[in-house]
Amino acid sequence: MQGADFNQETKDLLERINRFLREEFNYKKFPAFLSHSGNISANQKYFDLYIRGPFVPKGDPVPQNSIVIASINFYNKRQGWGTEFLKMLKEYCLFWDIDYIVIESAHTEAVKEFAKKKNFLQMEGTKDWLAHVKDIDV
Repeated sequence: MQGADFNQETKDLLERINRFLREEFNYKKFPAFLSHSGNISANQKYFDLYIRGPFVPKGDPVPQNSIVIASINFYNKRQGWGTEFLKMLKEYCLFWDIDYIVIESAHTEAVKEFAKKKNFLQMEGTKDWLAHVKDIDV
């Protein structure tokens, strides 16, 4: 990410998320949007997503070169959408040389099992799960 343009990375991530959601759920309009703080949010009938990054504030326990999945919820479970979404995020991270993906505050057993299955490790003393992008199994 050396010398990276924050706006270009964020714009690219937003475009990829919108492309993914439009293709998977047949939306005509773009379901994801960029907040004033640079986070990406998408909340519709079939999904609820909130993504932070690729830059993480200093002092945050999450490594600096990370994408944070703050919320991931697909309303029809076990359809493969989470895996496909993670695959798209992994491709994005490899393109932009981002090292980690974090699943933040995994409160449900379903999210914890998903994280374990994809080779995430629980961060000590938290409910967050961290994986090096190259180690993610998708």
